[in-house]
This record gives sequence, structure tokens and C-alpha cells, in this order.
Amino acid sequence: MFKDIYKQIKKYNNIVITRHTSPDLDALGAQLGLKDVILNTFPNKKVYAIGAYSKKHKYMGSLDKETDDMFKDSLLIVLDNPIIRRIDMSNVSDISKFDYRMKIDHHPFEEKFCDLEYIDESSSSASEMIVDICNNTKLKMNKKAAEKLFMGIIFDTNRFLYPCSSTKTMRVAADLIDKYSLDKSELYEKSYMRSLDEIRFQGYVFQNLKVTKNGV
Repeated sequence: MFKDIYKQIKKYNNIVITRHTSPDLDALGAQLGLKDVILNTFPNKKVYAIGAYSKKHKYMGSLDKETDDMFKDSLLIVLDNPIIRRIDMSNVSDISKFDYRMKIDHHPFEEKFCDLEYIDESSSSASEMIVDICNNTKLKMNKKAAEKLFMGIIFDTNRFLYPCSSTKTMRVAADLIDKYSLDKSELYEKSYMRSLDEIRFQGYVFQNLKVTKNGV
């Protein structure tokens, strides 16, 4: 599977990467991290990360504006998304215009909508899957990509508190920290930043909770 993924990435000069709507840090980390990885490996390729802009996570990097010329002779990579209707594109039916479509996802299978589908439910996150692909192909990681992928892993495991956090996941994260000298404190600080409106909303929710006799 890793060889097939690398083969398609190497084949196409135009590559479009998307993920699910309302992206979290794993979706964005995998998307923008993979873009950095591909450009680091193949500097002359045109690689676009598309989808709705997330002001909350702007520190992760910028996204590309979707245009019609992206579809021609292009590879589409869909990340962290098992359902076609949740693909973050202006028109989901446009995926049929791509020359080849590839899905990389860690959620349970729901429907097939790509030519190549790599699904690994044992993986903590789509970001961890991208690291695995890099470790098993000639795709070249760099620090920019490592930071984004590390953030994705941290978010989807809640800093390794969730059951999806295997010892392998921890080794993957530790290797990223060691190899690319990641500043954990700086990355954590960015991920826990909240707007004043969000803090006020959370306060309102906590102050207005009503608990039933059953403790619900």
C-alpha cells in the first residue's frame, strides 16, 4: 500500500489535498503536513491544500483557494474523512473530475469513493498515518511538516490520554520530537489558545448547567 501511495504522488505534477469539513487539528495537521512533505520531496510539483479557512487554527498555515484548473490531470488526496458528503470542497461531485483519487483515513470504513483507499483503524490519527507513509517510502519529512503532524497526533489522542494512544503512537511522536527538535511547549501553547468569545461561551455553559437526579 505504501508503494502504491508513493507511486501516485510521484506520478502527478498537480496534487490537491483536502479533508473533512469543520477541520480539527488532526485534519489540518495531516493536510498541511502532507503538503509540506510532498513539496520537500518534489519541489517542482504544484500542491494545493483546499477547504474552508479555520481562523481558530491559523497558526497551522494557510490554505489555497479552489480553482477550476486544479481538477485537470490532477491527483486528489482526501484525508481523515470516511464519507464523501463531508469532503471540504465547494462541490463534492467535482471529485469525479480528478484523474485519480486517493483516501487516507483512520476512521472505520463507511463508503468507497476513491480509486485507492488506505484505511487503518488502529492508527491514532490521520497525521500518524502520514508519518508512517513517510517512514516507509522515499517521501522526505522536514521540521515544518513534523510540527504539523505532531500537532495532529497530540490533538486526536488528547496528549495520549485516549485509548487510541498505542505505544507505537508514542514512539512516533517521540521520534518527531527528537529528530526535528520540536519545541513541545511552544506547540502546546498555540493549540490551547482560545478567543475571548469562546472563553465567555464556555463560562456561560458551565454556569447554566442543569443536572438531573441521575447525574446527567
